[in-house]
Amino acid sequence: MREEILKARIQKFKQEYLESPEGRAHYQTEFREQGDIQTTYKELLEKRATGQDITSTVLEHLLPYNNTQGNRQRGVHISTWPCITKDIRSWFENAGWKNATEWPEVAIWIMDIAQAGQTENWENWGELAKKPIQKGFQDGFITPIVHCLNPKLPVINNKVVETFQNVTTELGLKVEITNALKDYPTNQMRLRELVERLRPLGLNDLLEWDIFCHWNVAKRLGKNAVIEPATSLVVAISPPILPKTPNEKSYDNVQVLVEELRAAQYDTKDPARFEKAIAKAFQFLGFEAEQFGGPGKADVIAVAALGEDSFSVVIDGKTGQPGEPRTNLNYPPIKAHQEENAADYALVVAESYRSGDTITHATTQKVGLLETGLLILLVEETAKSGLSQYWLKQVFSQVGLISCAQLEKNLNTHRDLVRAMPMVLGIFENFQRRDETSPVLEAHAIQLALKVNKIKLPSEYIEYTLALLSNPLVGILEKQVQGYILTMPAHLAHLRLAELTSALAKAPYD
Repeated sequence: MREEILKARIQKFKQEYLESPEGRAHYQTEFREQGDIQTTYKELLEKRATGQDITSTVLEHLLPYNNTQGNRQRGVHISTWPCITKDIRSWFENAGWKNATEWPEVAIWIMDIAQAGQTENWENWGELAKKPIQKGFQDGFITPIVHCLNPKLPVINNKVVETFQNVTTELGLKVEITNALKDYPTNQMRLRELVERLRPLGLNDLLEWDIFCHWNVAKRLGKNAVIEPATSLVVAISPPILPKTPNEKSYDNVQVLVEELRAAQYDTKDPARFEKAIAKAFQFLGFEAEQFGGPGKADVIAVAALGEDSFSVVIDGKTGQPGEPRTNLNYPPIKAHQEENAADYALVVAESYRSGDTITHATTQKVGLLETGLLILLVEETAKSGLSQYWLKQVFSQVGLISCAQLEKNLNTHRDLVRAMPMVLGIFENFQRRDETSPVLEAHAIQLALKVNKIKLPSEYIEYTLALLSNPLVGILEKQVQGYILTMPAHLAHLRLAELTSALAKAPYD
């Protein structure tokens, strides 16, 4: 029965995607990339043989980059197996994995390990995977090159690992793969064996398997799929863990999440409970977050989708007794998880931390220490008004103890901006609607009127308010040649904004 269900799923994939114009284009793009990488690699071998510097070419035209505006402008190799969203030099240097002088050695190492994979020299591969210069690189960076040079070897990246786990679970197989370079010789054999097993079910080769992985993850299947035992495949996508709109229902769920975070941090008998609560909290903050846990795995991985500015965080949850600050944190495994998952930042979440060496070592290791209370604060503020993930990036990029004062300062800045809106509308009500001789109002006049009332607002706050309220989508103000005019009584303005809020709350985002 399991194989019949999986067979139906594969047929759905082929009919819905692989045999569509989009799927056929995807297939041809992957096939074409094999030829492109083979040509680039051959040219690099020739340059290396004559002693030419190959650093920039390797980094920019051999590694797999995501199709972002910045990457297109840089002219780097846009891949169908992307894992690099930004400039790799600044990314790895900021993460502490490389310094500026090491890149020529990195380029040579990439060429060597690609060749070891191409020739299936796994002994040499193992030695290269142990070299310190490989720090930061995992299968997602290297195996697309290897696959293009030797198409019978598979790409292994996060999509592949997730789909492999999903498919083997459905088949009742107790086997796993990772995206660690050192494990690739074993993992590629396991993956090839699985693809052979799937051939009678409809997947013909590694290329189709790879596209199946893309479809599986893009369609949010895998562990989120509910497959019912029937003659046809039924896939139900599970709803978000928490509602995304701050209404009464979502507030109740936020309270449940907050109480679970508070209780789970003390459940030393079941650390996975705290990890799950942390994952749910990051999901509520807008991240794609998943709890893993277990030996050799990160507790939680969270990804913020911001295009070229996307960032990821590996998170370690630490339970403990109430009122006992955490000490003696073991940083090497946390940093290893960060490196294995090519994450931008590493965090530990616990009730509190002892000052002194604990924080000093975290700073040295470039690990952020996030107290559960601050995570709860972020969840509660998200429920009230939402938080920008660009701003959250600033928070989670801190090392050592993450500062509550800094969080409050940023939150208060947002609150000040919100409070500026009714103040500006009040000036329009008083000077325009109650005095028919008043001209249109512009930003400087509004600022002077506020000063008369002993209210000091930065000029940019006024400009932000005017720009928002005069946007045609809002239409509370009308822009004129020399200023702005209020289009309705100020006390009715909230109705226009409430209409927009209602529309956003009902939008089908998933």
